[in-house]
Amino acid sequence: MAWKDILVFADGSLNGLARVQVAASLAGARPDCRLTVCAPIVLPQLPYGPMAAGLSELVDRAYDLAREDGGRAVRAIQKAAPALIGERLTIETPEIELSEAQSLAGVLGQSADLVMVGRPIAEDMSRLDDLLLEGALFRSGRPCLVIPRWETPSPIGARALIAWRASAQAARAAHDALPLLQTAQTVRIMHAGDPAAGAGENPLALDRLARHLRRHGVAVEEPKSAPLSDEIGAALLAEARIMGADLLVMGGYGHGRLRDMVLGGATRTVLHHAEIAVLMAH
Repeated sequence: MAWKDILVFADGSLNGLARVQVAASLAGARPDCRLTVCAPIVLPQLPYGPMAAGLSELVDRAYDLAREDGGRAVRAIQKAAPALIGERLTIETPEIELSEAQSLAGVLGQSADLVMVGRPIAEDMSRLDDLLLEGALFRSGRPCLVIPRWETPSPIGARALIAWRASAQAARAAHDALPLLQTAQTVRIMHAGDPAAGAGENPLALDRLARHLRRHGVAVEEPKSAPLSDEIGAALLAEARIMGADLLVMGGYGHGRLRDMVLGGATRTVLHHAEIAVLMAH
């Protein structure tokens, strides 16, 4: 399995440009892989009611400012990925309202092998990153690589931790991460479910998963189990720190909105607190 198309959502901020550089590094290391950078221009919502006509000039000016910001972002993105300028780099600046961000991420992601987004931050009241992540994870059918709020790019995939439970989401995440796992120096499987839940979560099942990954050329350590608790997400992040992981691979569990996620809140905990890249699949 080889990635041929990577999609990254970014902007002209320092962490947006760092995300572009990480994406460019992943694309540049793979022959014939192309990178699409989507920098949405979020237009202000049109006012309604009797005062709307009097505000038309202010709205037009707000639109102009948003488009100017988009132009600056494009120029900054081009500088951030100089090695890919040409046929291997496409920059798109769709004009959308905030309510359209989730649909945009889902539709664009369906034509990519990997979708990269920024980690949502709770204090960001715009919810743009939340919506892009939700659309990419739940609507695209593609793996979603969530990048922390780095201001300088960091390497990804030398040491990877797989969070395992007997679920389609976890199995899909492990499979979708193969292009990164196959080049990792070491990969650890951590059982993050209830051992009594079913045959897919017993030691034999974990051994089968490890053998399967080794047949794909992945350097897998012996699987281990997380302590049984309600804080599975915190246990995963702690294990990632202990092993010096720079990538966490896990299923994305939820109902289409981050606030509704299940698995004891593990998915939400990881998304909002991980300081390393997280590859998720739903």
